[in-house]
Amino acid sequence: MKLILPFLITSLLVFQPVNAKTIKWDVEVQSNNTELLKCIKVVELKSKRSLLNSLSGMGIISETPTNLTLQNNCKDGIKGFADIKLLDSDGFMVDEWPESFSIGRKALSKKSFKFLTGPLKWKKVKSALIEFSQLETY
Repeated sequence: MKLILPFLITSLLVFQPVNAKTIKWDVEVQSNNTELLKCIKVVELKSKRSLLNSLSGMGIISETPTNLTLQNNCKDGIKGFADIKLLDSDGFMVDEWPESFSIGRKALSKKSFKFLTGPLKWKKVKSALIEFSQLETY
């Protein structure tokens, strides 16, 4: 019996990446600044949530690693904020996460962060809406 418990724990830790599922979100983009929308393109928004991470938060809240890849098509670098809103199938907001970004001129930028979301909310998420606001150009 003493050998079974360490074996189970070790096997869960080893096979955690196998159980993780990568999700690429359909993304809608908004901004009050129309010039900013001409410059920035969302290349990809994807998350990877594993069952073990969901269980570690006792089913209440857990971290979900997320990558946001942005492309700048303008000749100036841009610094600003992206307000990432996770939406359900009807378009209602399930969760929201503010994130700063910085993209060099004519470049790609990959931003990694972690959503803190409960499993019940996570199951409802079907798409994402990103609202950009610009701080400055460089």
